[in-house]
Amino acid sequence: MYDSNLMFTSAAVTADGNSTVLDVGATPAGGVVVEVAITAVSGTSPTMDIVVQESADNSAWQIVSTFAQLSATGRHSRLVQTAKRYLRMNYDIGGSNTPSFTMANGIVSGYPGPDATVVS
Repeated sequence: MYDSNLMFTSAAVTADGNSTVLDVGATPAGGVVVEVAITAVSGTSPTMDIVVQESADNSAWQIVSTFAQLSATGRHSRLVQTAKRYLRMNYDIGGSNTPSFTMANGIVSGYPGPDATVVS
């Protein structure tokens, strides 16, 4: 379950772009778990590359974590460690015939844990 204040995206993503920016203030020393839950995929040979980016000023962004390329439904999580105040996700969509990924993603705690992939 996601807290609506910790959500990056909850929609169908059909084009390259960035999520909502989260002001996380300070994160715990152990980091936070970012999860992507994909519930539907369409198009021909759809792919999605996702990176988590961090920023101290909500202007200059650097990659802090990278997900493996996604192409199917399932839950995917990464442990993100940052000392910066802001986090966002960046999406790069590939494929043809209007590739689309319906998903929800945000900061969560607990199962499945850092750097895990659970395919449903």
